[in-house]
Amino acid sequence: MKRTTTTRKTSSLPESPSAAATTPGRGGFVPPYAPSWINRFADRIDRFPGPAWSFYLLVSIVLVAIQWTLQSAAGRAVNGFNLLVAATVPYEIGLMHYLIRTSAGALDEFRPALRATKAEAEALHFRLTTLPARPVVFVGLTVSLASVALILASYTLQPASVVLGAGGLQILSLADAARIFQISPAPPSLAFTAVILLASWWATATYTYLSLHQLRLINTIYTLHTEIRMFRLGPLYAFSRHTLRSSLGLLLLAYALFATAREVMQGGLGLGSWILLVSGAVATFLLPLLGIHRHLVHEKVRNLEETGKRLEAGVAELHRRMDRNQLTRMDDLNKALASLEIERAALERVPTWPWERDTLRSLMAAIVIPLLIWAIQAVLQRYLGA
Repeated sequence: MKRTTTTRKTSSLPESPSAAATTPGRGGFVPPYAPSWINRFADRIDRFPGPAWSFYLLVSIVLVAIQWTLQSAAGRAVNGFNLLVAATVPYEIGLMHYLIRTSAGALDEFRPALRATKAEAEALHFRLTTLPARPVVFVGLTVSLASVALILASYTLQPASVVLGAGGLQILSLADAARIFQISPAPPSLAFTAVILLASWWATATYTYLSLHQLRLINTIYTLHTEIRMFRLGPLYAFSRHTLRSSLGLLLLAYALFATAREVMQGGLGLGSWILLVSGAVATFLLPLLGIHRHLVHEKVRNLEETGKRLEAGVAELHRRMDRNQLTRMDDLNKALASLEIERAALERVPTWPWERDTLRSLMAAIVIPLLIWAIQAVLQRYLGA
């Protein structure tokens, strides 16, 4: 997570997501809403000495150390799932910080293809890198309260009605909660995990809102503010690299859960959550790019149609001259037809998906390789164990 992503290029846009919000009216731009807590928090972290990622790493180490201490003091062996739960919140907040900054860089890379006035460009930059304060708080509060209500309700329902997933994942008591999260049932351990879970639900809700907000706006930029040049598609690849980063962030969390919580993942709730994370990662990468894909297909077909009409006219002229035995200056006509053939061949090779080959290859590798390793391990355990 580099803090210089948004300032490495000279731009008339605000330097940080909430910079415009802190100086309303600067350059004639009036922010449409106040920045969210994650934007204000990221700005504060950026003012700390050192790279931003070092702060989140330090917080993760501290939380992991607290978890380790609490479990060890209660006489329970610490496992990877304990540590992952403790580090989830700084990871999610750090990931949001990173995506906010890299989205600004992606927009800068996209600028040669951006069809917008200066005011529209400033508004797009602000909206892409800044979440609205009130909706983010509302979403975080709603998800957190709903999660707490679901858990509290499990204490008043009959056992047969509170199964949260196959494999015996029932939260009927504090001991059941401790078993599911593989922690000690001691009060300090439960209290620490409860705080972490509340913060995690809030952070997850904010991350979901950030993803939907950015991906929807990227689709809007692609469909309404893009100047398509069939032989200059480089700027259009900028946002696919951003959606790839968002997808890989989700995949990393999904595989970390799978690697550290095999027993939980075997249950219906755990497996469903893991599948949801992987599906969400694929959708995060692909869905914002569908709009520009359709536009590229339309432009490619239109350009090929125009080239085809010119070829048709050229061939008709060739036939006319041959029929009339007017064979002078045929070399010019042949060169024109050859040039049109070259143009049509070049157009047919133009891709209509707004990403580079390495981008898609990275996503497929991130999905397939861990699954392949897991499948190999499962086969080896089955046969070697037998």
